[in-house]
Amino acid sequence: MNYRPEQHIVRKGSRPRRVGSHVRSIAALCALTLGVVGSLHGGGFQINEQSARATAMAGTAAASMGDPTAMNVNPAVLSFLEGTHLSFGATVIVPDYRFTGVTPEKMTTKMNPQALFPPNIYLTYSPGGGIAFGFSAVIPFAVKTEWDPAWVGRRVATKSELQTVFLAPTFSFEPVSSLSIGVALNLVSSKLLLSRRIGFEPLSEAEGIATYEGDTRFDYGFQLGMLYRPSSALSVGLAYRSRVSVNVPNGSATFIDVPPAASSSFPQTQASTSLSTPQSIHVGLGIHGGDIITLQGELQYVLWSTFDSLPISFSNPAVPSVVFPEKWKDAYAARLGLEIVLEGVSLRGGILYDQSPIPDAYVRPSAPDANRVGYSVGFGSVVGENLHMDVALLYYHLVERTVNDSKIEYMPGKLFNGSYSGSSTVFSVNISYNWN
Repeated sequence: MNYRPEQHIVRKGSRPRRVGSHVRSIAALCALTLGVVGSLHGGGFQINEQSARATAMAGTAAASMGDPTAMNVNPAVLSFLEGTHLSFGATVIVPDYRFTGVTPEKMTTKMNPQALFPPNIYLTYSPGGGIAFGFSAVIPFAVKTEWDPAWVGRRVATKSELQTVFLAPTFSFEPVSSLSIGVALNLVSSKLLLSRRIGFEPLSEAEGIATYEGDTRFDYGFQLGMLYRPSSALSVGLAYRSRVSVNVPNGSATFIDVPPAASSSFPQTQASTSLSTPQSIHVGLGIHGGDIITLQGELQYVLWSTFDSLPISFSNPAVPSVVFPEKWKDAYAARLGLEIVLEGVSLRGGILYDQSPIPDAYVRPSAPDANRVGYSVGFGSVVGENLHMDVALLYYHLVERTVNDSKIEYMPGKLFNGSYSGSSTVFSVNISYNWN
């Protein structure tokens, strides 16, 4: 979508703009809703790190055996678990992002320190006979960015947050020996917030602050999975997560520090929008050397191309609906993980490549995404009778991205071209208990 700050300009001495003008003000603000779901971490706005064991192995989980937290990716894993398992944990994600520009300037701005703390919980139960039940609560899509209120891109974005909670009752069964089929229902609740500066003419006028925020009712999706183990040395996993249409019917747009002469052009109003979490497909392969060594590879394909546009409508019937182009592209991630089991301790490591779905023209500071390479290490250890702890550390390096054809304007007629760079550090821990 093409954000145009000049839509917010009020010319000194002119009459307040009519409905069509302040509609564009709100529309431009709400258009950035999709910018909120940019990238704090992971391609697009996806957080794959929902399990310390999988995170330590670069996120490989589709073909995992004996790991209840793998149900987040592949619900078919449940039938290969015995008894009852409970696992709970949390991930800490700390980004370090920078923007250099606006071209031809070489000034570098660092994003304000931020952190996300998505928790996770998994419960599984298998009564035997290849039938199993489970429940999980995770936050697989989230973002949090904040830039200095006085920085050069403040009229594009200063603060953004998105959080989606997935509650997933899950069921799996074995139609034949060594083959499991799983299905999960995703109940999704979301909230989002976006804030940025708005400017007025003359430029000496103080800048205002525009904020959009809203909560959703429950939306729905599903997951399907297959896990096949033809021999003790091999496992093959295939998993699918559906698209979820997230609807925000009663969001609010608010404006503060607006000059009195311009107040009629910036009304407080309700606005509604919708966006979608993408479909994704995982294909995984596990090679097992007895109980000592496991090598897992995985390809993930994410159908981000559903973000072709963003429709916005308003509670005021005089305000026309608008549609903003986005043009995201499908993207993939490739992962490779290794686990070596010693006495009482499992040592893990991995490497991954995660492709950005956002075209250069639509990269923005609320979505400072780029292709990235990740390196992970971790371990698992028995800490008590039937009690297990997993710990992981993952480092993402963003491949520096230079934008020369941006469609985002930070001032009238001035495009937000420049370079994005940075990294993310991820720490994850899970505590698990099993009743066998």
